[in-house]
Amino acid sequence: MRLSLLLLAACLATAATAQNTASVVAGGNDNDATVDQSGEALNDALVLQGGDTNSATVSQSTVPGPLQPVSFDTYVDQSGDWNVVSVTQVQAFGAPFGVTDGSASAVQSGDGNTATLTQTNTGVSGPGGASISDLIVDQSGDGNTSTQWQAPENVGGFTLNLGEVYQTGDDNMATQVQQDAGTKSARIDQGGTFNTASQLQDSNFGTSFFSATITQAGTMNMADQSQNQAVDAGFITASIDQSGSENTATQSQTGVDVSGANQTVTLVQDGFMNMSSQTQDAGGHSSLASQIGDMNTFSITQSGALGHTSTHSQLGNNNNTTIVQN
Repeated sequence: MRLSLLLLAACLATAATAQNTASVVAGGNDNDATVDQSGEALNDALVLQGGDTNSATVSQSTVPGPLQPVSFDTYVDQSGDWNVVSVTQVQAFGAPFGVTDGSASAVQSGDGNTATLTQTNTGVSGPGGASISDLIVDQSGDGNTSTQWQAPENVGGFTLNLGEVYQTGDDNMATQVQQDAGTKSARIDQGGTFNTASQLQDSNFGTSFFSATITQAGTMNMADQSQNQAVDAGFITASIDQSGSENTATQSQTGVDVSGANQTVTLVQDGFMNMSSQTQDAGGHSSLASQIGDMNTFSITQSGALGHTSTHSQLGNNNNTTIVQN
């Protein structure tokens, strides 16, 4: 009996440390790299490509296991034009105290590149369980697109989603979507003209903590933030900082009228002919906005039963402010 238990323990230890590792290095044009990792608890993928019209596809998934740590790590680096990155990580829970850690990074230098990173967690983790998801995209050039989607389904444990996008150049687009339960942090930094940044955060389970930040330097940029806390109390913060002219910022927060529900929006625009709009519905609200320059427009609507605070300053000529609280 003792020998059987020792053998069983050894098998469990071996399974817990099993690992998949894949590396791809390619130079030239029209190359395709595909990595599919599944089954093991530890999965690492590295793809390096130099040239144009290359593609890198990485899929990582695992099955639930008792007390099994799950780790995904993907790094893709592409230099050239019209390249494509697609990374999908699916992490499964199966027992209390299970821990999953997913990380995916994409670096692209050139024009017309696309990066799509997706992370989902499925199953139930009891008290003590934890899930950490981290996505990073860094793109330099014009006409690039970044899409990040994180959607955990961890019921009963701790969940943290982190998303970051950095883009330098013109005509770039960044989209971040973080859904379901847990703590969420999203950040987009863009430098250039005609750039677009969009962030969506929502939760349908338990108390949540949201943080969304957009920073844009340049002209004719657009920033949009939407946050929704569907049930229970939550702490929601959104911030947009734009420097330049003819920029547009939109911020929307929706919560519930229960004690402990807090929503905060912050806006800074430095330049002329900028436009901004803020909407806060249900919960306790706080708004702080500042516009520096001429011919800027600001509006805010706050509604709910827990009270509202709005502080707005404009420095310049021919500016317009509208504040509605009910």
